Amino acid sequence: MRVPRARFPVHVPPRWLAGIVLTAAAFPGEAQEVIEVPPIDVEAAAPRAEAPVQARSVEADPATLDAPTGPTRDASLAPSVQVRESGGLGQPVTLQVRGSDPASTLATLDGVPLNSPFLGGADLSGLALLPLDSLTITRGGRSASWGPGAVGGVLEAALPSPLDDPQTRLSLTAGSFGTARMKVALADRAGPVAGMAALGLLASAGDFPFTDTNGRRRTRTHNAASALDALGKVEAEGAGGRHRAILLVEGFCDDREVPGFEQFPSDTARQQDTRVIVSGRWEGPPLAARDGRAGARLYVRRLGFAFHDPSPPMGPPVQARLVAWEVSADGSGEEVASRWWRILWSAGATHTRGAVTRRDQPVRSPVRSSVAGRAGVAVGSDQAPVRAEATARVEWDEGSGVMVLPRAEARVSPWPALAGRSYRLPTFEELHFNAGFVQGNPDLRPEDAWTWDAGLSLSAPGGVAMLRAAFFENRVSNLILFLPRSAFLIRAENSGSALLRGAEVEGSVRAGPVGVRAAYTFLDARFRGGRAMPHRPRHTVAGEVSFESGGVRVEVRGRGQTAFYLDRYESLTEEGRLLVDARVEWTPVPEVALALDVHNVLDRRGAVDSLQSPLPGRAFYGSLRVSL
Repeated sequence: MRVPRARFPVHVPPRWLAGIVLTAAAFPGEAQEVIEVPPIDVEAAAPRAEAPVQARSVEADPATLDAPTGPTRDASLAPSVQVRESGGLGQPVTLQVRGSDPASTLATLDGVPLNSPFLGGADLSGLALLPLDSLTITRGGRSASWGPGAVGGVLEAALPSPLDDPQTRLSLTAGSFGTARMKVALADRAGPVAGMAALGLLASAGDFPFTDTNGRRRTRTHNAASALDALGKVEAEGAGGRHRAILLVEGFCDDREVPGFEQFPSDTARQQDTRVIVSGRWEGPPLAARDGRAGARLYVRRLGFAFHDPSPPMGPPVQARLVAWEVSADGSGEEVASRWWRILWSAGATHTRGAVTRRDQPVRSPVRSSVAGRAGVAVGSDQAPVRAEATARVEWDEGSGVMVLPRAEARVSPWPALAGRSYRLPTFEELHFNAGFVQGNPDLRPEDAWTWDAGLSLSAPGGVAMLRAAFFENRVSNLILFLPRSAFLIRAENSGSALLRGAEVEGSVRAGPVGVRAAYTFLDARFRGGRAMPHRPRHTVAGEVSFESGGVRVEVRGRGQTAFYLDRYESLTEEGRLLVDARVEWTPVPEVALALDVHNVLDRRGAVDSLQSPLPGRAFYGSLRVSL
């Protein structure tokens, strides 16, 4: 499709335009057939009041959580989890679960959502600057507990508690592509009050060699990034430890050079992201019953995104600024009615206001409010061999109306099963974006998904061995896509439905100093009518072999996937690949650790992300970690 420049009354950042063009190329023509980026899936357990069934936690040891590229790299070892990297340290990182879109996977930091109301997904690259305590990925539709956006699953990043763990931590990392990172967290406790202050800094020149799609060796330039994250956390407990108050203030900012795409490189585009979070939380005894727990939370967050390119590869200069303010309050509880059953409840409200400033356009201020309540009952304790739970969430969202989100979960050890409904609201950009030939649609309906999951979960005492398997199926309707409506118009539409089904297996075993874990995922993603959906490898494997003895730990990790098409006409292909990483860590004393990480050991310089942007080849990183 050729459009004269004179027809462009407004302009689109190249990163967004490339995504829209690739989507349109993959799905032209019949609107009822085309589908992409579905939000889906099942399996796992509930956050907040509900007990996990098959949630997957990234190991909460500092070696994993302080990895050079951040803890999300380890998350890719879980079945049905795909980490999308975009060209080296400091560049955007997103997560998708079981074929879902990153906009359909909810990410939180100490319970506060990180997803953008404009762009949908959450950029997780900043997690590498945080002193995290754990990272938990819960696969499957979680809207009955978390609300809109938790369709593919939920990623929960948790900071350490200065009351429970008042440690001082220091981490220094340096390596390939001119990369340097520092993280420091100071924590102390005085009686019932404890506090933590943390600072993270990152700088990377970013340039790296790669092999383009024509087999030519080239250098990726204009790829530098710098970032800063600062936070303070205060906790206080009272009444014999039954009550706890938590205050969190966190701020993040980054500045990135945007290199563009292999076919349309840029040496002038830049992007800035900012985030400010202020959160207050109370945890304590239940409101009515003798046993259980309750909590309340109020948070305010500000997310900012800015993009400017004075000399893009095509068209006139581009400038855009997106800012969103959000305030939310909620309460939840688990009331133990008897030794056999418990009552679960929650209620909350959220208000979001945005501001959009684009070159040659008037300022727009989209607004959205929501109110939700949830009630449920759980039979059997978390550790009981037989357990069942049923919850229903009723949510009203401005512009979308009322949604009823049921969920049922059961476990007859070792057989867990889950079924429920999840959904994703249209983003502000999908509703109101206007770039002349590319437009949003204010009449969009939420994406809707019904999911179910059944499997097997076995574990040996002491964590010596573990085996989990599951079959999942996701039926999605009202998928939101930017589709060609004419030769001169691409518009956001609710387009058809999709069926994603698959199987996943993961296991681990440890024999003395040697440990092995592996995961396999089979995914069959189809449009209505039977066409295979692009961007989704049919087979994915991941594994790790580790050896630990005398303060030395050696790890070798690999992840492979089969080839898949980038469009439904099977004209663009992403080749199959195997990527291998290695790590050696020496702990001379418990408080000090030295490590060497080697990424992409096989030096696969032809690897690309989902939009065919090249990824770095072999890289080396050395690090020092101190805990006091």
